[in-house]
Amino acid sequence: MKTFSRFAGLMADLTNGHALCAGASGGSDLEVKLAKHGCGTVSLVDPDTVDPPNLPRTYYRKGDLGKFKVDALKAHILEAAPGTTVHAHVAKVQDVLTDAYCTGPNRPDLLLGLTDSLPGQAHVSTMAVKHGIPAVLVDVHAHAAGGMVTVVVPGSPCYRCVAASRFEAAERGDAQVDLDGARGLGADIAFIDAIALKIALALLSKGTDTDAGRFLQKMGKRTQVVVRMHPEYRWDAVDLFDLVLADLPSEPRDFKRELQDFAFLACDTLWLTPDFDPQCPCCAKAGA
Repeated sequence: MKTFSRFAGLMADLTNGHALCAGASGGSDLEVKLAKHGCGTVSLVDPDTVDPPNLPRTYYRKGDLGKFKVDALKAHILEAAPGTTVHAHVAKVQDVLTDAYCTGPNRPDLLLGLTDSLPGQAHVSTMAVKHGIPAVLVDVHAHAAGGMVTVVVPGSPCYRCVAASRFEAAERGDAQVDLDGARGLGADIAFIDAIALKIALALLSKGTDTDAGRFLQKMGKRTQVVVRMHPEYRWDAVDLFDLVLADLPSEPRDFKRELQDFAFLACDTLWLTPDFDPQCPCCAKAGA
């Protein structure tokens, strides 16, 4: 049986691919689907156990309660994609994704930041820049009314540049710097994760004559994706979708208003080209 025959020409053969995933909660569906798309090795990193509130929005089942998330998710991946090699690490990503790991025989081809923790996401980005490993970082905002997917590749701004407000809050000593992942509809989180999965498959297909490979070429330097799931979503208190339409002419018709009232609402994306922060301690020199 040709398991992946319906992917022929759409993406690369990922049999030898290795993706390390930091966080195994809201992104658990993404991690299972990554394996089902043929990614040969998936490394899971998360220190937490499965709790009852995890069940409605994740891949976990009632029988997983009390188990470490990575152990439970490993079992689900092996059931859904039996040929996958799965490494389960009950730990914080800072303790697994080390310099030795990134330069050793288990060096990943892709890093996925799927945690609400600012230190965790920052570490994934830092190691991506330091070792030239592509990374996709997913942030879910405002009870999943929207979110952001940040792509870090050699020569691009890092996560610190793109999510500067989170780091500024941490430097001010604000009490809440981690994202509130406790609330949000599963449908909204799944949509945001689907954007991240599409980008992940494109990065793993880089340089191939496939739909995913060509998609990556079309992305170019647009490595910041803002996802809107609700009409009232604001990113850093700004309605970016309104700003995009602001330059449309108002005569002979108010095109901006027409689009807002009759075409655009939610479940849409903006693919932006972010700027380097000249003061960024992680990647400013890379953008010089």
